[in-house]
Amino acid sequence: MLDFHYLKLYNAPMTQKVQIGDIVEVPTKKGLAYVQFSHYHEAPPPHMGALIRVLPGFFQARPKEFQTLADQKELYYTFIPLRAFVNRKIFLVVGHAAVPLHAKSFPLFRCPGLPHPQTGNIDQWWLWDGTKSWRVGELTDEQLDLSIQTIWNDVSLISRIEEGWTPRYAAAFVQAARLRDHTKKTPGIKGVRHFLLFKNKSNAEQARKLAENTKFDCEVIDTGSGFMLAVRQGTPLTDEYLEHVAIQLTEIASKTGGTYDAWETAL
Repeated sequence: MLDFHYLKLYNAPMTQKVQIGDIVEVPTKKGLAYVQFSHYHEAPPPHMGALIRVLPGFFQARPKEFQTLADQKELYYTFIPLRAFVNRKIFLVVGHAAVPLHAKSFPLFRCPGLPHPQTGNIDQWWLWDGTKSWRVGELTDEQLDLSIQTIWNDVSLISRIEEGWTPRYAAAFVQAARLRDHTKKTPGIKGVRHFLLFKNKSNAEQARKLAENTKFDCEVIDTGSGFMLAVRQGTPLTDEYLEHVAIQLTEIASKTGGTYDAWETAL
């Protein structure tokens, strides 16, 4: 549920104006990142405000010109209270570039339903074109690359850019975050089992071969209504490794017609 008081507060007129095409610098631990202000969403409600294109790459020094960067395919779109960030000098407007032709039209977004209370997975999705939304249920492979309708604060934007977040692997980052939190609260965990779901055995076996090629111990299980691939992950259970494995298995599932479903830990 969007906080409309938040939207009203942060999208109210500010002292310094920002214009469509402005390039905004985002400082991160990996270097300077850049986003471009591409659209402003006003109607119909909810008024989402400033939409930015997150551009690829990290830079150790500010580029002398930005059109070359702006012309590249964006990693994704997201909404932020841009004018508030600029006026509070959280981020700086450092240049301007024409919005490329491929990014002129307002993009199509996907909108999540309620997450499953046990797994945290989202099985029901809507699509939104800035005017209307419609339910699609499960996403197709192509729809996994659609940006997610959300408003981020500055901390969220910086952390997502630093960790290499993309819409396609958003679910993997959620699972990794839940797993990191669980391992920190539960000392003595010796390993993790990840579960990938498939409708047929041949896809599950294909995924098993890919996972075993990356040195995982795997087992295909007939659930009666489909097939499950159980993948065992050992130590070290560092934040970086947990995140890496969740993303890697999500990619394997996507390539072989399955889905990453859940995980369990072993003491």
